[in-house]
Amino acid sequence: MDINKAGIKNFHNIVKISRDMKVWEDFPLEVGKNEIDAVEATCIINTRVGYEIKDRTRDDAGSRWWKVSILSKPDANNSNNRERIGWVCEANHPLVEVTTPWAWPGFEIQKEDTTKPVEWCEKQLDKELMADNALLKQLFDIIDLNNNGRLEPGEIRSAWKDSSLVHSLSRQIIPHDNEWGVPMAEWDKIDCKLTEDDEKKVWTIEKERYSKLRFWDDTSSIASFPASFNVYHIHPLGLIENFSKLKKRITFEMVKRVFTSASNEKIQDIVDYFNVDLERYKLDTALRLSHFFAQVAVEAFSDLSAYIENLNYSVQGLKDTYSVFSPNGIYSNVAQQIGRVPGTGGHPADQEAIANYAYANTLGNGPFGNGNGWLYRGRGMKQLTGWSNYQAFRDKYPSLFDEQIEDVVANPEVVFSNRKYAVRSGIFFWVENRVYEKADGGSTDNDVRKVTRIVNGPGLKGLDNRQAQFRRIYHQQRIFAELDL
Repeated sequence: MDINKAGIKNFHNIVKISRDMKVWEDFPLEVGKNEIDAVEATCIINTRVGYEIKDRTRDDAGSRWWKVSILSKPDANNSNNRERIGWVCEANHPLVEVTTPWAWPGFEIQKEDTTKPVEWCEKQLDKELMADNALLKQLFDIIDLNNNGRLEPGEIRSAWKDSSLVHSLSRQIIPHDNEWGVPMAEWDKIDCKLTEDDEKKVWTIEKERYSKLRFWDDTSSIASFPASFNVYHIHPLGLIENFSKLKKRITFEMVKRVFTSASNEKIQDIVDYFNVDLERYKLDTALRLSHFFAQVAVEAFSDLSAYIENLNYSVQGLKDTYSVFSPNGIYSNVAQQIGRVPGTGGHPADQEAIANYAYANTLGNGPFGNGNGWLYRGRGMKQLTGWSNYQAFRDKYPSLFDEQIEDVVANPEVVFSNRKYAVRSGIFFWVENRVYEKADGGSTDNDVRKVTRIVNGPGLKGLDNRQAQFRRIYHQQRIFAELDL
């Protein structure tokens, strides 16, 4: 859970970079060094979904830094030189604020616009706007790219093609008269300004539409309804965009409490890949996340180091773990040969042979001898194992994650070497096997047993540890409890 400077608890971080903020070219950074040109308008950056984020890191104090791309006004020498790429930090920079959508970041209430309809008509007929009132002067700061004091048609068209300018303009809150209350006499004043017959015809139709829209006069008898029809106008797309991504999200701090010894890079991978869509991945409640990560904490350890299966079994460990090596198993006679035997005259475990024997004729691997047991041994967060599971992951990946995947059947090693696939293979297993249905059953040790049976099979290897991890995550530390608020 993140805490901003005002003490507000956040699930959805937004970075507000105020106008005149300078960013830094290189990391590591020092305030006052390596600064590049400041931006003229407030920039809002959504750090959770990577909006305009080029890279991210943390400094030695644990503060987050984001490398961002911001469009600024062109300089005098190069009209195309508008992109400013640099680093901003959440700490010790007064013009950078980590906040939430509920703080309405970037929204600015402009000064009241008193321009009458006929005056706006005259400006439109002049084909350009002059900054002759307070509202236009403020808007010119954003749109007037050549700083000549005129708002020209080309600049207006360019502004609406420029995502950064549109983003800034959509957050301007402007008080001015609305069509629901403007007296028809004000619209009639425009009649004499139009000289072309086609303009007059269109204007007549438009006035009829305005007349039908008017209702303000009928509200005078409604208690507490504002008498003035000069109201605040908020751009609907700006309003929707500000709140549209209020999805449930996990934070770096939450995951770090689960995997206390894992590197920041591995923690950030989990946060980034999970937060794409917790709802779609069926990981959108504290109970589901606690069950999921309790299993991973055992499968991959507290440092997330075991993204590939460890088959370093002793002879007795083989017999206890795999039924095929038990006294009545079909391969009981080879356990002594391939299992680890310590001491003088002993030998290390033959992990490749163990995999080929243990996973023969199961999980789509085919018979012993083809090497598929070793080739498709466990990898990733949930130890994706077996040819059929690798094939299912490859074939169903695009529909779950909305992108293509490398052929993990032809090259299964990438499920370990590519951390995106390592993380997403765990999500895939969870969804494909509907593990969330067992997770929804409850928070008892028996519920953990049911989840473990799907994840680890009837052997229930490490069940006590899995139950202990679940109790720590869900009951004792309540790591993901905020997602249920």
